Formats: sequence, structure tokens, C-alpha cells
Amino acid sequence: ESLSNSVLLYPNPSQGNTTLKFENQSPVDEAVIYLTDATGRSILEVYNNALPSGSYQWNIDAQGLSTGLYFVVMELDGKRVSKRLIFE
Repeated sequence: ESLSNSVLLYPNPSQGNTTLKFENQSPVDEAVIYLTDATGRSILEVYNNALPSGSYQWNIDAQGLSTGLYFVVMELDGKRVSKRLIFE
């Protein structure tokens, strides 16, 4: 199963708080997870560190952001996965 298929964002659409949940099959030396706006500008860093294998869940608190389209981007050892997230 690819990482892309194991990434869940809920609720989506959201009203400011969203849960990011995923399964990481193997350890990652460089993991960066962040939120971007629709133009690709990084607006919130969620995680930036090594990431052992396992199941992960983070709360993304985006209270105060404008309604619209955003992306949660995960860069794990050079592999990039992004998921759409809508704030209402």
C-alpha cells in the first residue's frame, strides 16, 4: 500500500480542526509535514524531524485561517504526498 493511499484527513471539509492520520511502513530520516494555501505557500508546519515506522495521528489546528482550499503536504525522505483540505 502506498503512503498516498494510507493518508486520511478528517473531517474534510473542516471548520478549522482536522486530524491527519497515516501509517508509515519504514523509518524516515527526514520528515516534513506542513499546510499550504492554494498557491503553494507554506502557512503552518505540523512536523519536522525523523519519523520511525508506525501509525501516526496529528491534530491540525487551523483556526483563524480563511475559508478555502488548502493542501497538507508530506515530504518523507524526498517523496512528496499532498492531500486536499477544504476549510469552510
